[in-house]
Amino acid sequence: MKKYMSFLLAGAMALSVPVASFGANFSDINNVPWPGAETYINQAADSGLMVGENVDGNMVFRAKDPVTLVETAQLVYNLLKTSNHLDTATGLETKWNSAMTSANIPQWAYTSVAYCLEHGIVTETELKTFVSGTTNTQATREQVAGMIGKAIALVDETATTNSATTTFKDNNTISADKVPYIAMLSSKSILSGDDLGNFNPKNNINRTEMAVMITKSNDVLKNVVEKPQEPAIPTTGTFTAQIEQMQETGSNIMLALYNGTSVMGYMGDDTVPTTYQDGTEGKFSDVTIGTSVTITYNGSRITKMVINTDAPKQEEKVLKGNIATINNEEIRVVKGVPYYFASDVEVTIDGKSKNVKDLIDAYEDKDITDVYVELTLDTREDVSKVVATTKAKSYEDSGTIKKLTTSKITFENGTSYQIDEDNITVKYNGSTKSLESVIKTINDADSDDTFTANVEINEDDEDYIDRLEVKSGSSSNSSSGSGSISSVSGSKIKVGSKTYTIESSTDIDIDDGNERIRDIDDLETAVEEDDKTIEVDVTVKDDKVTKITGYVSSVTGDLFSVDTNAVTLDLSSSKFSYDCESDVTIDVSKDCDNLDELDEYKKDEGSIKVELTINKDNEVTKIKER
Repeated sequence: MKKYMSFLLAGAMALSVPVASFGANFSDINNVPWPGAETYINQAADSGLMVGENVDGNMVFRAKDPVTLVETAQLVYNLLKTSNHLDTATGLETKWNSAMTSANIPQWAYTSVAYCLEHGIVTETELKTFVSGTTNTQATREQVAGMIGKAIALVDETATTNSATTTFKDNNTISADKVPYIAMLSSKSILSGDDLGNFNPKNNINRTEMAVMITKSNDVLKNVVEKPQEPAIPTTGTFTAQIEQMQETGSNIMLALYNGTSVMGYMGDDTVPTTYQDGTEGKFSDVTIGTSVTITYNGSRITKMVINTDAPKQEEKVLKGNIATINNEEIRVVKGVPYYFASDVEVTIDGKSKNVKDLIDAYEDKDITDVYVELTLDTREDVSKVVATTKAKSYEDSGTIKKLTTSKITFENGTSYQIDEDNITVKYNGSTKSLESVIKTINDADSDDTFTANVEINEDDEDYIDRLEVKSGSSSNSSSGSGSISSVSGSKIKVGSKTYTIESSTDIDIDDGNERIRDIDDLETAVEEDDKTIEVDVTVKDDKVTKITGYVSSVTGDLFSVDTNAVTLDLSSSKFSYDCESDVTIDVSKDCDNLDELDEYKKDEGSIKVELTINKDNEVTKIKER
């Protein structure tokens, strides 16, 4: 990254400040930690890097006093300013105001601390240690070395900061993140150890030691010549180029951009408005080395960026289930969380184009028992599309009569309905009868005779029935029916045009690929959620369904995997595998003669929706792409 650093700083103008000679004459200049320190103290003062204090008309330096972390930030700022390496970035105090206020940084140090934060000389984590309560924290030797080292590395291309060790005997006591900078400063003779060869990294630094380090650092930086910037960088404009290098500096990311003729450097962060060329919203951090971008800039700052590619395709997320709650703003399916409607949401109800209000009306319609929806979520996880299927409420019921009176009918399964004798139509074995005569027939029958009834429920008051059709039977009566299951709801199953009531004792045994459907809950999931076509034989004895057998004859879903002689579909409830005939017919967009070729086609396409046709032997005979 070093060879690009001058470009990355090119957007910031260097501030030239003349060095004034202060002619330092400190009254306490002889009160120093070691002989010869006076020279560095006077040089630091004459260069404008450090100042003393006026006490009773005398200037004192306080050579043995400690230096705080806040003062260190100010001294690093002075160092860059005095050596003409301070850039002219503006608005930094405003940008970092919140962080500095939270850290209790004194107002007088805002300019220098904000500069150090912006350029990565100080991190936000380190900033939080600058002040403890109302007390400024004293700086250690390694903390000062780290800050000065980072400042020098910003502008001196010869300053290498990749060393993993130092030559000091107490190297193992130096914090790992400070080692590269201490090694670099040592190599430039800016700092040294004690007589025993130790650096003493955790010792607090005093003003004399700081004067030595800051003076020697200034001598190094005075010899660092900035590269001439030709041609001059425009103050504002746009620039289309490819990202050659990237470097994080504090909260910013510096980009080195190459357009085929020149490299330019600009800085930004995730607050920069960023879009892809197809208009999709993106983030500044979405870019990588090699990405083509078009930026709008003001000085060295990027104010807007367009990534010159379409946004990455994201797999659509689809949720399925019955509506649990819904209003004008959001929708929730059973066992799910609420999702907001996108402003341009598409709504389809029973195959017809509708809107959210229509969807709410369908959910609140008392004649609709369930509204099953498939919700498509956009990249913001808002609902962009709703495909809804309604299930009309059934106003019919049937079962074996347990008790019939002029005011009530009760079935063996416990269901009961009220009767208004003056407002009911009654039939017995197909002929119109009075309610009293039917009741008498039932009461006069033998104890082993059974009677079944079909009832029509009053739509305005579902506790009452409007129509009663009774059929006689006996314990020996049995029948059977067969066909495709068209619906399953609770204990009700509809096969063809006939509705049956399932008992808890009903034996259910239905082939479903490598699985078997054994109970009413799994059967309802297969029909209503996974939309499987199921052929069944229903055995009825004494008007009770005693057995249901059959097989799944057709199912449609996403092709999840293809094996040697089987395929697996990803359905709403789970994944299901189905064995295939050896000569299974494959009808897809690509010419596939066998399952191996289908597997290759699936891998190429990524996602395929197929319909399986299954025979009575529970084997797939045909695979058709949908």
